[in-house]
This record gives sequence, structure tokens and C-alpha cells, in this order.
Amino acid sequence: MKEDTFDYPFIRYPRVLIDSPMFSHISIEARTLFAMILDRFCLSTVNADRFTDKHGKIYVIYTVEEVCEKLGCGNTKALRIFRELEAEGMIIRKREICCMPYKIYITERFSEYAKQEFANAENDNSRVHENGLREFTKREHSKNNNINNKISNTYPSVREYGK
Repeated sequence: MKEDTFDYPFIRYPRVLIDSPMFSHISIEARTLFAMILDRFCLSTVNADRFTDKHGKIYVIYTVEEVCEKLGCGNTKALRIFRELEAEGMIIRKREICCMPYKIYITERFSEYAKQEFANAENDNSRVHENGLREFTKREHSKNNNINNKISNTYPSVREYGK
């Protein structure tokens, strides 16, 4: 095995959750849970036949117990984290049948903001000098549909799905 390869699973943590002032007030636990939800969303997309609702929207199942186990917290804190993500408009949780886990949908708010940030990063005209320092220049904004498609395919979203 090469030393520079990763042979263990990891979760993609969108840079926008760290860099953007839009998300800076959100707790680190909520951002981490959102990254975990996005990771599971990718699995739901692969298994869309099992994780698509009657409206054709893909959802994720993440129980409070799973969140407690993975984040090392209690039920109260896990519920607070879910409520924080809902209050920020990043997810919508819906329960169709009593005593069944919530279906979690990723909302339009995050997808649209991620598209904008991705477009800005693609149009970054900075360059790295020989000394390793980056020179920044003014960004040029363009409306490139390919960028929007990349983000849409990575993080499809739900339009105001029955609040």
C-alpha cells in the first residue's frame, strides 16, 4: 500500500459549512450532523428505489439513537441539533406513521448556497507562487450551467416540502 493513499472510510464535509459566514453561527455539532446526513444522502441516492417517497423525493433516515451514538451525546442534545438544522432551513423532518423514524430531506437553501459557493471557487483566478504562497485576484462570476449540474447531482434538494 502506498503511504499517500487513504484506505479508510471518510465523510465529505462541505467546505462551505466551515468557510461561509452564512453558516458560522451554526454549532459545530449541527454542521457535523449535516455532513453525516449528506453522506447518508449519497447512499440513499444509490438506493433510490428504497429511499424515495410517494412524491419522488429522496430522503434519509437517521434516528436520534444513531446520532447519540455517533456524536457521543444524549437524546436531548441530539434533538436540539436536529431542531437547529430545521430552524436554519437546512433539513425538513417528516414522520408519516407514528412510532416510525423521521424521513429527513435536504432543503433548497443549502443546495442553492452550495451552487453559488462552488461557482465562486471554480472562477477563482488565484495562483500559487514558487514559494508556496497564493496570490489572489478578483474573481470573475459566470453563469455556467455545468457548475450548477455538478452541484445539483451531488446534493439534490427538496423544494419547500410541506413544512
